[in-house]
Amino acid sequence: MPTWRLDLSIFALHLMLMAIFVAVPFRLVEAGIEAERHGLTYLGIMALAFIGMVPLVIVAEKRQRMKGMSLAAVGTITISLAGLAGFGGGWALFVWLLLFFTAFNLLEAVLPSMLSKLAPAGAKGTAMGIYSTSQFLGAFLGGVLGGFLAQQWGLPAVFVGSAVLAGIWWLLMLGMPTPPHLSSEVVALDDEHREDTLDTLMASFAEVAGVEDVLVVPEERVAYLKVDRRRLDEDALARLIRSSRHRGG
Repeated sequence: MPTWRLDLSIFALHLMLMAIFVAVPFRLVEAGIEAERHGLTYLGIMALAFIGMVPLVIVAEKRQRMKGMSLAAVGTITISLAGLAGFGGGWALFVWLLLFFTAFNLLEAVLPSMLSKLAPAGAKGTAMGIYSTSQFLGAFLGGVLGGFLAQQWGLPAVFVGSAVLAGIWWLLMLGMPTPPHLSSEVVALDDEHREDTLDTLMASFAEVAGVEDVLVVPEERVAYLKVDRRRLDEDALARLIRSSRHRGG
């Protein structure tokens, strides 16, 4: 499955989030922030992180630098976790948390888009199911891991352990293929199509310029296409769809 690194990424991302929140509230108390104000602190950091994330997502999407931005985000998470382990006091805590959540928000936005581009035609639903399961599994195990590390070796161990995992995650992401700039299309087929015409139809779709992947599902009477819109011959595709429906009728 070409998307296994993305499943690993969402697993690791939410594992680290839940793990560090075993320790982050204590770090805030050490920084002099009363427990009653933690909610406002998180809100402020998340708002700034969201603002910082938006231009990064635009660069990743518009300039097709998703892999590079993802590697930068994982690297930033690794550095911020190492910083949180040392703490540094004062404003350093807020800087490390802001870096972490900016990278976190960037990955939350970019990973599903990469998944859509890398998943084979017709397998997007399955890919999203595995991706979502990985996310919830990571969140569950993150709390367990964070509690175990804190109990055994103290709060700094939560951040150190998470930073080590993030470094391993970064190394694994190096081998991820660059996501192609593809979009998904679903074409409804006429109910009259016979089984012996579907293979021919699939071959015809594949011959259209810009169509990179095709899967015809007879049971659903649909064709799933992955297309490169920069190269797609939209007129040829439209003619093929009209002619196939005419033959089917």
